[in-house]
Amino acid sequence: MNKKKDQRKKLRYHHFIKNPETVHALNTYDYQEAHLAELDKNPLNNKYWALIETYYEQFSKSVLDLNYNKKTEWTDFHTKNAVMMSKIPKGLFAAFYLANRGYYYEAMSSLRIPYELLLRILYIQKRPNEIDLVMLNKSSKEGNKFKAAHVLSHLYKVSKEQNDYLYSFMSRPLHGMMHSVTKEVIQSSKKEGLILKLGYKFDHSIYVVVMNLILVVMYLCIRTHISIFDPVKENLLKPDYKPLIQALKNIQMKEYLVVGAKIVDQL
Repeated sequence: MNKKKDQRKKLRYHHFIKNPETVHALNTYDYQEAHLAELDKNPLNNKYWALIETYYEQFSKSVLDLNYNKKTEWTDFHTKNAVMMSKIPKGLFAAFYLANRGYYYEAMSSLRIPYELLLRILYIQKRPNEIDLVMLNKSSKEGNKFKAAHVLSHLYKVSKEQNDYLYSFMSRPLHGMMHSVTKEVIQSSKKEGLILKLGYKFDHSIYVVVMNLILVVMYLCIRTHISIFDPVKENLLKPDYKPLIQALKNIQMKEYLVVGAKIVDQL
């Protein structure tokens, strides 16, 4: 191992690299740092970071503030809602963390975890008697069962699509990334032949898509959280939505502003 690489390992990777001859792991850490540096050159990304970090902070604080509530008006239903809601912020930030380091599709897939939790919470607001069944992922005697892709369209009727296209979009990478596989197989038939790559490539257009998805899910989560717990928690932190709403308008996500309002009206 040359002196330059050894120095690099000592300065940045000594907490991670256990085998100093692991070239690909070192290259991967290099890619992550280079990706962050490339993002930092674009002022648009700084706006995304500021928005997401701000609302993550406020959402997390609002959830944790429930610990200090006297809970005199709480029921078992509120407790179960609160516990599920408390699992959402970490998932949101995980997607943000992965995307910032160039793991776009992995970020999109991980974002499905907090989004599905949100959909479960929304489902039980309509069918509170099924809360334990939803937590156990079982069907009711009537045959009802939580289906993430149907919550907004079937229960809340705020989506014209048969399935929640946001949920479906996040699910695509989970199904083997067949689009990318097919694309590379087709390219292999051309003059260059088959060239296998590990997929580490800066792509700002995909990065922006993931940032937009995080903003949308965060917006829906915050609005839902406030609607559920505002009646039983005094002085619940209510973030200023204006910058977030403006951002969603700018990225052509206006329909989810409407969806958010319609959901809240039904809670």
